Amino acid sequence: MAPVWLALPGAKAGMLYESVTGRLHDGNKGVIIVPCAYRRVFLRWGARGTEGAGFKGELTADQVAIMRDKGEIKELDNKLYVPMADGSVNEKKSDRVNDTRNHYCLILAEDGTWTTALLSLTSTQIRKSKLLASMIASRKVRTPAGTVQPASWASRVRVTTVPESNDKGNWYGVRFEFDGDLLVPSSDVYKAGREFNQLVAAGKAQAKYDDLEGDLAHAAPAGEKF
Repeated sequence: MAPVWLALPGAKAGMLYESVTGRLHDGNKGVIIVPCAYRRVFLRWGARGTEGAGFKGELTADQVAIMRDKGEIKELDNKLYVPMADGSVNEKKSDRVNDTRNHYCLILAEDGTWTTALLSLTSTQIRKSKLLASMIASRKVRTPAGTVQPASWASRVRVTTVPESNDKGNWYGVRFEFDGDLLVPSSDVYKAGREFNQLVAAGKAQAKYDDLEGDLAHAAPAGEKF
């Protein structure tokens, strides 16, 4: 799920797009998600317009650190690239390695149903990922046993889009706002969130990345078709 910037029938700038269902959502109204799990990964992408364009694999932070030490990944203008055969980096030809913050979540529909999804945040949206993590970590609820931090899937979060810009251009980014509690462990949504968290922790939730450098992605339990 990501802000729309690609050509889709009926799409307008700032809308949110679900790549699993093909649904478009008004960016001002947004969608409600239930954050279930989080992973930081590095995604390797072939340069657009080249024969090797597209997704080329997922790396861990430790793997990237080792590759940087060996010169197999180099930094240029705060971006990571796989150098060419001669050791040089060409922004238009070298593979890009994107620091990506993956938020596995449920998207709640107005009819009470939900779909599993992966919200991949990179580049300018990494700061938003940190804000979401901070929002979840700072939550506290009172229980008979005292004040505790609830599980991430005990929160509803509204995702909307906002216009952003820097000296390189304009785009729409995401905004996260707390939208309410899901504190009943027996509820179907709470149980679904917990089960999705367990699948991610066990390495059984497979992410399928789109060809848009990590901006659009979705996830499902291993073996489930998209």
